Amino acid sequence: MIAQGSETIIFMFLGLSVVSSDLLWDTNFVWITLLGITVFRIIGVIIQCTILNRFRTKKFTFVDQFVLSYGGLRGAIAYGLVMSLPASIAARNMFMTTCIAVIYFTVLIQGMTIRPILYFLKVEKAEDKELTLVHKIYDRYFDYTMSGIEDIAGYHGKHSIRDE
Repeated sequence: MIAQGSETIIFMFLGLSVVSSDLLWDTNFVWITLLGITVFRIIGVIIQCTILNRFRTKKFTFVDQFVLSYGGLRGAIAYGLVMSLPASIAARNMFMTTCIAVIYFTVLIQGMTIRPILYFLKVEKAEDKELTLVHKIYDRYFDYTMSGIEDIAGYHGKHSIRDE
């Protein structure tokens, strides 16, 4: 829950910085950055999978490595780092703009295309497992919490009427 909350805060700051910051767009720098993160992500995944495959009984296949390379979102840590740059750095606004462009690219473009790619590659789906008692209690607790939040906010969503 802490990780989810932290991620939510980071993306709230991201949205605010898009509309409130002086951004400096450099098309070449954005394209070079997108190419660089793609190439180095692929290299990193291939190297790590090669090492891990020596010790695993079920090896990472080419499809697994492709999905790991393509599906990895990049941005939350990079955004935090770019926001911590001192204002004295002349290219700070260009770095912020490029970081935001990378986040939007990975979340929107790669995020929207991952499901069709997984279907095309016929990636195995996880089997539906019977929920443990802890998961059932947690799900119910979460539903009641969301129902309370919706009631306080005056919003009537899917949690406002609790199905038993």
